[in-house]
Amino acid sequence: MFMTEAIFRRTLEWCARLNDRLDDKRAELAITGLGESLLHPHIVHFLKLAREALPANPITIATNGIALTDDLAKAIAPYRPRLYISLHRPERAKGAIEIAKKYGLFEMVNCAAATSSFDWAGLLDWHVSAPRSICEFLRSGWGMVLVDGSIVVCCLDAVGTSKIGHVDDPIESLTKPGTGLKPWGDDKIGCAACHNLVP
Repeated sequence: MFMTEAIFRRTLEWCARLNDRLDDKRAELAITGLGESLLHPHIVHFLKLAREALPANPITIATNGIALTDDLAKAIAPYRPRLYISLHRPERAKGAIEIAKKYGLFEMVNCAAATSSFDWAGLLDWHVSAPRSICEFLRSGWGMVLVDGSIVVCCLDAVGTSKIGHVDDPIESLTKPGTGLKPWGDDKIGCAACHNLVP
C-alpha cells in the first residue's frame, strides 16, 4: 500500500504543530516504514511537502537503496533528506551508497539485520542479538503514522496493535494528560517481548 497525499499532508500538520512545542524545534521526520519508502510513486513530491512543512528539521529515509537511481537522487537532493542505506542486499546497496554520496544524501549504512538483529517486538520468529536499551519511542514520546493514518506507539508495530489515534483526530486529542504513548501488547508481542526496555 502507498500512503495517500491527504494522509501525508495531515501527518505533516501533526508534525509541524508538535514540533512547535519543542525548545529547539528540530525533531526528526523519519520517512521509513515497513516497506521501501523510495518506491512510493510520489516520494519526490512528498519530500517537497515535508521540507515546506519542516524547513529546518532533519528528514531521514531508511532504504535498502535498490530503487535509488541517479535521477531519483538528483530529484530529491533539493529537499536535503539523509539516507540510511541497509545492507540487506549489499551487492545492490554499494551502488546506492555511491549515488547517495554523489548528491550529498548519504548518512550511513545500516547493517543491524546482521549485527544487531531483533524480532520486531515478538512479531517475527527471528534471532535477537540487539543490545537491550531504553525504548526511545516511549522515552522521548515519539510516534509513528501507518499508511492508513493510524498513529501507533511503536515503530515495530506493523499491524497497528498499539494504535492510539488517527491523523484525522484533533491534534490536541493526544496531548492531554493520560493520553499518548504508553507500553503496549502482552508477553508475546509488544513492549514486554521487545529487546528494548520500557523507561
